[in-house]
Amino acid sequence: MNYNSKLIGKYYSTIFEKKVINNGMTFDEVVENIREEIGEEFSEYDIIKGILGYYLEKNVNPMDIFIDDDIFYYFRDDLPPVLNEIGFHDKFNVFEGCDYYDIYFDPKGDIFLSVDSWEDFKELFRKDEQYTIENVTSEDWFEMFNFSYIDINEFIDDIDVKSLLVIKEHIIDNYLGHELDEGGVITVEMLNDEDTLKDMIRNESSLEDLKHDLERFYGDAYNVTAEGELFENFLNELKDFFGVSDISWDDRNQLKIKITSTYKNYSLDYLDEFLYLPCEDHSRFLDVISQLLNDTYNKLSLGVNLDYYYPDGNKVDKNLNEIIVDNLY
Repeated sequence: MNYNSKLIGKYYSTIFEKKVINNGMTFDEVVENIREEIGEEFSEYDIIKGILGYYLEKNVNPMDIFIDDDIFYYFRDDLPPVLNEIGFHDKFNVFEGCDYYDIYFDPKGDIFLSVDSWEDFKELFRKDEQYTIENVTSEDWFEMFNFSYIDINEFIDDIDVKSLLVIKEHIIDNYLGHELDEGGVITVEMLNDEDTLKDMIRNESSLEDLKHDLERFYGDAYNVTAEGELFENFLNELKDFFGVSDISWDDRNQLKIKITSTYKNYSLDYLDEFLYLPCEDHSRFLDVISQLLNDTYNKLSLGVNLDYYYPDGNKVDKNLNEIIVDNLY
């Protein structure tokens, strides 16, 4: 401590410490009394620093001596900088009394953030992305792209050999012997040639229902691919932000993230920025993080411009062929 702090500490220990311990004086009463005694020679900041620094040198948590709520109520402008300056946070936990309903401690002392669903994390992301996140994390079907206009010519060449065999079997089971538009009927021999098979799917009116099914499958594949890619971006952004390799479901059917190493950092950042203990403002720690991201950090992002976003074409083709194999009977 500097000279002024030591003088204050000495003065406090000589005049006030016994009164505090025996009579339960609050911190603001002590500071006010010292100011009345010594006049303007020392600032309020000096007095706070001197008293707290005195206890820190004794390795005693000053928050156990005084009523901590009173300290933050009266001195929230000066207190956080003093705590940082005297190294309080290296020795003691000012957030010990904080209790959030989405935080739990395991028997090892590790700290976990626990939420009901992926959707809970959407508030950590940019506002213009939250609707998309709400949908890609939901169990409901998300039709991000409307394919009511799709033409089979746009993707028929992306259908692989395995899927063509499934289509062939489907035609044999459902359309064999049907009349062709230009005469004749559908035969097995016609279906053995890939080009003839594709041309029939494109043009024959008797296969119109099959063509519509394939067009619908393509729309499904496109949306499934987009949803998967955006969810992967969402998940990777969360992992990077929290510094974890995994976010998993626990035995209480809650998503959990281990934040042992970052819980204190987020809490300190909040205290320094807003001069309140975060649990004075919030009952969820997720809200603490969200406000930090909104006011002092940057909101998380999916990393794509959604106005111009299109999924990976190779992944779309892969999903299309899987959907054909799994759904065409």
